[in-house]
Formats: sequence, structure tokens, C-alpha cells
Amino acid sequence: MTTNQSKQSKHPILQFFIELMSVRAGLHLQQSQKPKELKRA
Repeated sequence: MTTNQSKQSKHPILQFFIELMSVRAGLHLQQSQKPKELKRA
């Protein structure tokens, strides 16, 4: 936790991009899985 806070204070923009990319990756995974579930149901 302390390492994350120190990184955020040092590079808030970098941390923001990392979070944004992780969120986008998660959304892409959900979108790729949703159509399969809809087709099955």
C-alpha cells in the first residue's frame, strides 16, 4: 500500500494511465465474454 501511495505522489499521471489501461483491458475482456454468454442464454 505504501509503495502505491509513493508512486501516486511521484507520478500521478503515470498512475492514472496505468489504472486507465487496466480498466480498459478489463472492459475488453468483459465485452469479449458477454456475447458468448448472451448466445448461450
